[in-house]
Amino acid sequence: MKVVVLGGTKGIGQLLSAYFKLKNSDVKEFGKSSSFDEVVSVAKTCDVFICNAYADGTQLNYIETLKDYNIKIIVSGSIAADSPDPNMPVYSLDKKNLRERVIELSQSRHTCKADILLLTLTGTAVKEYQTIHNTIDYWLENSTINEIRFTI
Repeated sequence: MKVVVLGGTKGIGQLLSAYFKLKNSDVKEFGKSSSFDEVVSVAKTCDVFICNAYADGTQLNYIETLKDYNIKIIVSGSIAADSPDPNMPVYSLDKKNLRERVIELSQSRHTCKADILLLTLTGTAVKEYQTIHNTIDYWLENSTINEIRFTI
């Protein structure tokens, strides 16, 4: 399986990258220094694209660009989409917009070829990496689910 991880150097992205490597997947990691076009050129030919970029609109740009490819996209969301963090209003708004668009795309298959999963996470969800791994494995086989919320 060819897996592209955007934001794979720490946190949940790092854990998912390591997990797919353990499963003998061909994993390519991209960070902040990677150009948008470079990431897209590799991601559009992958099996799974993990979109774990910081909330500055970047995640939406990748999703809008890759939604027309026959790939699986896992998007790292946040509970801040529903419960805004007063100390991070831009982050919260970005995650809210991201959530709304991902749900819209995943429910309208005629405008989106990609299967998309939104992982709505808390800051401590990374501690439950085994549950997250099991959830992703299930989704890869049953991609009719469009959002999983971790409240841990």
